[in-house]
Amino acid sequence: LGEMVNSGIELSVNYKNTAGAFNYSVGGNITTVDNEVTDLGGIPEIISGVSGAQTHRTVVGEPIGSFFGYKTDGIYQNQGEVDAAVPDNISNGREPGDIRFVDVNKDGQVDSKDRTDLGSPIPKFYYGINLSASYMNFDISVLLQGVSGQKVYNQARSQMEDLQDSENAVTSALGYWKGEGTSNSMPRLTIDDNNVNNRYSDRWIEDASFMRIRNIQIGYNIPAAKLQ
Repeated sequence: LGEMVNSGIELSVNYKNTAGAFNYSVGGNITTVDNEVTDLGGIPEIISGVSGAQTHRTVVGEPIGSFFGYKTDGIYQNQGEVDAAVPDNISNGREPGDIRFVDVNKDGQVDSKDRTDLGSPIPKFYYGINLSASYMNFDISVLLQGVSGQKVYNQARSQMEDLQDSENAVTSALGYWKGEGTSNSMPRLTIDDNNVNNRYSDRWIEDASFMRIRNIQIGYNIPAAKLQ
């Protein structure tokens, strides 16, 4: 149906040196990733998701399957802010303590047309770092690995910070809005959620970059004479 291009650069650098009985080396590698949809066969966009939910969008010029939803802009702290806000056609009634959603296309209202790109699950680059050293019969090596630039949808948090739900919640939910100035990220407690605070938005999209220690090895070479 369509086409996409994956491009990038792979680079590896290694350095070794010896200082008397001490030997060491430092190395690293990086792979960049640029995914771009170049053709959809005449279709302007493909919106997809799981169980009928529209959570990902694919358009020409962007990475495939980018997260797709609403942008947030803090919490309504008082009735004056609610009254001054543009209409929200998804909401059935806003109150102080509800989340403010952004009118992305600046048409004077918040509706489904304000859903926008919330980031890509595809990393911008992968990398690795390897360190090794030896002194006489002792040696050590460390391998680090990481990725950067990708987003992830935290579904577990979206369910366990759902303040209208009667199921168990994570302790971060205790930071819910209790009055003006008490929170600008966690909304008020409500069983109705007329503002649909839990709609698919950047509230649940997180940076998934990481670096971890993949392996550590410490060794000692027993002299052959002692083994005999």
